[in-house]
Amino acid sequence: MIIVNDEDDDVDDDDDENDEKDDNDDDYDDGDGGGGGGGDDDGDDGDDDNDVDDVEDDDDDEEEDDDDDDDADDDDDGYGGGGGVNDDDDDDDDSGRGAATTVMMMMMMMMMMMMMMMMVMIVMMLMVMMMLMVVVVESMMTMMMVMIVMMVMMMLMVVVVVVVVESTMMIMMVMMMMMMLMMMMVMMMMMMTMMMMMMMMMMMMMMMMVMIVMMVKVMITIIMKFIQIL
Repeated sequence: MIIVNDEDDDVDDDDDENDEKDDNDDDYDDGDGGGGGGGDDDGDDGDDDNDVDDVEDDDDDEEEDDDDDDDADDDDDGYGGGGGVNDDDDDDDDSGRGAATTVMMMMMMMMMMMMMMMMVMIVMMLMVMMMLMVVVVESMMTMMMVMIVMMVMMMLMVVVVVVVVESTMMIMMVMMMMMMLMMMMVMMMMMMTMMMMMMMMMMMMMMMMVMIVMMVKVMITIIMKFIQIL
C-alpha cells in the first residue's frame, strides 16, 4: 500500500507539473498575442504617416515635372515655327517664279494687242482729221497736212529710237520734243480759231502717242527681262 500511495503521489505530482505547463503555455500565448497587436498598431500608424508624406511629395514632384514639360513645349513650339516659316518661304519663291513668267507673257500679249489697236485708232483719227480739214477749212489744208505728216514722222521716229536705242534719256528727249511740237500745233490752231472738235482730236492724238511710247518702252523692258530669265 505504501508503494501504491507513492505512485499516486507521483501521478499527482505529474498532474501538477502539467498544470504548471498549461499555465505557462497560456502565459506565452497571451504574451504572443499582445505583442502581435502592438506591432500591428505601430505598423498602421507608420503607414498612415508615410502615406500622407508620400502624397505631398508626389504633388511637389508632379508640379516640378509640369514646369519642365511647359518649358520643353515652349522650346518645341519655337523650333517648329521656325521650320514652318522657312518651308513657306521656299514655296513662295517657287510659285513666284512661275507666276512671274506667266504674268509677263500675258502682259506682253496685252501690250501687243493694245499697241495694234492704238495704231489703228491713230490712223483712223488722222483720216477723219484730214476729211474734216478738207471739208471745213479748205484754205488751211496744206498747212494742216504738213503738220499731220510731221506728227506721223515724229511718232515713227519715237518708235525707232525706242527700239534701236534703249536709252531712257533718249526716249525722254524725244518725248519732250514731241510734246513741244504738239503744244505748238495746239497754239497755232487756237490762234487760227479752228473748231473745238479739231482741238480735242489733236489732244487725244497727243495723249495716244504718249501712251504708245510708254507702252513700247515697257514692252521692251519686259522682253529684255524675259530673255535674261530664259
